[in-house]
Amino acid sequence: MTFKKNTISIIVTSIAFLFIFFFSVSDKALADTSSDDSWSIEVDEMDISSFSPTPSPKPYQPKIKIPKTIKEPDEIEPQIELPPFTITTSNILIDYGIISPTNPITRTSNIILSNISNSLLLISYEDTPPQITSSKITIPDTTCDNGSCSSFTAAPWENTLTYGFGFRCDNVTNDLCPTNFKHTSYYQQFPNISNKEAPGIIASKSNPLQEYEAEITYKMNISKNQPKGSYTNTITFIAAPGY
Repeated sequence: MTFKKNTISIIVTSIAFLFIFFFSVSDKALADTSSDDSWSIEVDEMDISSFSPTPSPKPYQPKIKIPKTIKEPDEIEPQIELPPFTITTSNILIDYGIISPTNPITRTSNIILSNISNSLLLISYEDTPPQITSSKITIPDTTCDNGSCSSFTAAPWENTLTYGFGFRCDNVTNDLCPTNFKHTSYYQQFPNISNKEAPGIIASKSNPLQEYEAEITYKMNISKNQPKGSYTNTITFIAAPGY
């Protein structure tokens, strides 16, 4: 007969329990004699009181050490809730009104960042240059007077015969704006995400102050050949605080 391994272990265990029970009935074993014509076995009385079953081992009790650094409930320092980070703007709608050729128009809007904790990243982009909604006619992004400004480089823009759309940034409270705009005549483009341009970084602070305010100046100028119509676009600012 073949036994499975699990079955064998159960049988052995059962025999062990029976063996212990048999020797625990009495402290002494009586003498007896067995024989036949050619042999005999005599067994004297034997004291078996000293042959007691081995006691079962005590269950293992692991020792648990409590770190001394754990504080009691009344010693836990309360957490201070920080005020929420906010970004606000003074104008959500910039209206240029009626634009005439070679007559640049500027509009301003302030951005305020409050309750900054550990770090700050401020980026911006445009969905498209100012565009007639029903067509693909646009007022192109400016390249400034010398043709060198872009979405990451500022340059002078003073000539009334330089056309396009651009912006500049000026600090109001603390230093938020990049050094690109070191002169009041410097402008640059907003990154155009419709051309798959990456958003531009306006500010990146690793140890910021609690509050910043900056003035954004938008500038637009058109030529006499610019088609008539209603032009719109959307400028997005995204501020990401660190904690």
